[in-house]
Amino acid sequence: MTLIEKLRAYVPWIIAGIILLGYAFFISFMTEKTKTSDEEWLKLVYIFGSVEAIVFAAVGFIFGNEVNRSRVITAEKNEDKAKREKNELAKEILDKLPVAPSTPDSVNFETQNLNKLRNMAEKYREN
Repeated sequence: MTLIEKLRAYVPWIIAGIILLGYAFFISFMTEKTKTSDEEWLKLVYIFGSVEAIVFAAVGFIFGNEVNRSRVITAEKNEDKAKREKNELAKEILDKLPVAPSTPDSVNFETQNLNKLRNMAEKYREN
C-alpha cells in the first residue's frame, strides 16, 4: 500500500474524528451555558443548529465518499471478472462452433447464422 493510498484510507476518518471531537466540545460548552438568560440561550441554540448542520453535512460527505469509493472498487473488480468470462466464453464458442461450408451452393440460413456467431465471438475475443 503506497503512502497516497494510506492517506486516502485514513485521512477521512481522522477528519471525521476531529469534527466529531469539536462537536463534542461544543455540546459541552452548551451544557455549561444552561444557566444563562433566555435571550443568550436562544442565540446559542441558533448557533448550535447551524454548527450541527455543518457537522452532519461534513460527516455525511466523508462517510458517503468512503461508501462510494468501496462501491467503485467492487464495480471495477466485477468488470475485470466479466471481461475474463467474456473472453473465455468467446473462446469456448469458437472452439465448439462447427466450420461453415464455404461452397456457394451451401449458403443457407444456418450457415449465415454460424458465420454471424463466429464473427461476434471473434470480435468479443479481440476486445
